[in-house]
Amino acid sequence: MTRYLAVLIFAWPVAASADDACLSKYTKTDVCAFARKMQAGMAQSLPMVISSNVTITTVLAIGPRVVFNAVWSQTNAEIDAKIVAAGLTRSRLTEMMAEMSKNWICGSEVPAAFVRLGGEVQYTYKTLDGFPVASPLIADCP
Repeated sequence: MTRYLAVLIFAWPVAASADDACLSKYTKTDVCAFARKMQAGMAQSLPMVISSNVTITTVLAIGPRVVFNAVWSQTNAEIDAKIVAAGLTRSRLTEMMAEMSKNWICGSEVPAAFVRLGGEVQYTYKTLDGFPVASPLIADCP
């Protein structure tokens, strides 16, 4: 029993600081609660086709971050061939996806407000055969 109490006492400050990460530094709003609410609302609609090439398969709330996992309808080899045909590099594609993701989130009222309060939105894109394509993180909006 004494060992159990010692673990609780030493763990207490860690739990308290984790809660602080959920509070908006501007309004003291629980951003983690909003992340969980966004996740729960989106999860009901999954899988969700968002373009002719991309389907969101899962959504997670991890602290103040909402993570959308998406799969492209092409294999890694097919994406590489399209990148070469377009005269791009993989790094340029990643940059373009980050820009597009930020424009989408920051241009939409509710997600932009969530980010401005201290929340984060991340997309993880993988190919049909499981290769990572990009993982843009939106942690600020103008």
